[in-house]
Amino acid sequence: MLTILFTASMSFGTLGYVLARMIGIGLPPPIASAVPEERHALFIFDFCVHNAAYLLGVIGGIVLMIYAWKKRRAASPKQLLSRWIDLFNKADASGLAELYHDDAVNHQVANEPVVGKENIRNMFEREFATAEMVCIPENLFEDGQWAILEWKTPLGLRGCGFFHVVDSKIKFQRGYWDKLSFLRQHGLPLPTEGTSSRSCGNTGCPCCPCPKDVRLPENAGRSAESGAKMSGGIDDSHYKNNEPPK
Repeated sequence: MLTILFTASMSFGTLGYVLARMIGIGLPPPIASAVPEERHALFIFDFCVHNAAYLLGVIGGIVLMIYAWKKRRAASPKQLLSRWIDLFNKADASGLAELYHDDAVNHQVANEPVVGKENIRNMFEREFATAEMVCIPENLFEDGQWAILEWKTPLGLRGCGFFHVVDSKIKFQRGYWDKLSFLRQHGLPLPTEGTSSRSCGNTGCPCCPCPKDVRLPENAGRSAESGAKMSGGIDDSHYKNNEPPK
């Protein structure tokens, strides 16, 4: 900041000096008589440097105040996650969608990623209409641009979620939970071997519902244990270096 201020002030001063020497810009009568004529150009140089420094200092201060104000108003990842939980428990699909970037990715590892704010909103609307879901936070953590949620439901299901927050909005979300336990707890039909999860009526979870057109692996309906294995076995290398899947 000081380097910029010094450089800009000297530039204004040099410009004033050059104009005084080349065009003959002089000093007003009261000052001209008090300053030797050979020093008029140097006086103008000093005058321009001095006043430019004041002006740029005021402008720079205003810019810094605006930056600090916006920085303090911006929600931290942990604050954004607290807002997300509140909206989730109100079943507010539209409000939740506004917390995501337009090209955000929501990847619950038991299913295919949901890409785009509108698709995420549709997903929430569909799943809130299918089952009553409540997210009870057990732990909230923040690490740089990431927020981490450990949650449970009133029925005892537990899981965790990871939220990559960029410019106060969710860019990427990943969740881990046991889908089959969720279906059983809500009395929903379990998917049978080789069938689409569309027939089960709900593929959601308390941390984030999932699309209904996801096809489950051949062993998806055998046990809750197989569901847990399925949730941990999805390749999520597409988000290496915090990049969403292509």
